[in-house]
Amino acid sequence: YDWYAGISMPNVNASEGGYNAPIVLSGGYLFPLSDILTLKTGAVFRHISNGGNTRNDLDLNGVLWIKERFGLGVWYQNTGSEYVDKAILGSLEIQLSKMRIGYSYDFNGGNTYYGASSNKQGFHQIMLRFDFDAGNGKSAQFKYF
Repeated sequence: YDWYAGISMPNVNASEGGYNAPIVLSGGYLFPLSDILTLKTGAVFRHISNGGNTRNDLDLNGVLWIKERFGLGVWYQNTGSEYVDKAILGSLEIQLSKMRIGYSYDFNGGNTYYGASSNKQGFHQIMLRFDFDAGNGKSAQFKYF
């Protein structure tokens, strides 16, 4: 059984001007369901504080991987589309030898920008991930993250 955990502070210069650097905690667990199915679960917790405002958000996800090649997932994001609304996403992913291609659709997303909202029509996202060989030959192995 595999698990992962991490912590980060993405903006080290955020403390200037009364803003504190956001703190992001992430973690997840891999559940082998059979010889061909693996369920990857995960959570991301964000603590953001700027001036007098403090915000804590929790995002959750689950992706069912078939033969470590095809992933079908559901994501709940508190930060949502364009970081304004909550979001529910469905995702599809394909792991190739050194590249992962993914597509997700945000069912709650729309034409939201800078706090203004218009017709909600959904939001499409495309993901490309490349693995570069560092000389140890491990880049072609399946990666869950």
